[in-house]
Amino acid sequence: MTARRLARNQAALEIEASRNVIFDMLVEEAQAGVERGSAEIIASDRGRELAVDVGFGWAMTVRQTYSLERVRRGTTRVTATLSPRGFRWKLTNLLMLGRGMSALRNASETGLANLKQAAERGAGETGDPPPDRHNDEGGAGAFTNP
Repeated sequence: MTARRLARNQAALEIEASRNVIFDMLVEEAQAGVERGSAEIIASDRGRELAVDVGFGWAMTVRQTYSLERVRRGTTRVTATLSPRGFRWKLTNLLMLGRGMSALRNASETGLANLKQAAERGAGETGDPPPDRHNDEGGAGAFTNP
C-alpha cells in the first residue's frame, strides 16, 4: 500500500502496529539526527504526535510533524506533514515554479513506506503477538530495529 496524499504537504499511511511502537521508532530515528547535529525534536506527545526540524544544509529546514491516530485495534494511521522553511527553500521553490514540495513529499512517502515495512516486520521478529493484539500502550513490547 502506498502513502495516501491528503494535501500538497501531507502523506498518510496505515500501519499494522500500535501507536506507541511506531512513535518509539520515529523518536529513535529523530534522536539519531539530533546526535548527528542535523535535527531537533520540537514537540513530543508519546503515541500521538512528534515534530522534528530537520536541517538540509545552509538556510533550509523542514519541520516534519507526524500525527498518529488509532484506526482500529493494532492499526495506526500515520500522517506526515511537511513545513519547509528558510531562504534556500523559498529560492528553490521559486526556481522550480512552485513544485519544490514534490521532492520533499516523495521522500516523506518513501519514509512512511519504510516505517510501515519495519514496524510490521518487527512484530514478527521480536516475538510480539500479531499486530491485531497490540494495544495503544505498546503491545507486548516495544519494537527495536533489527
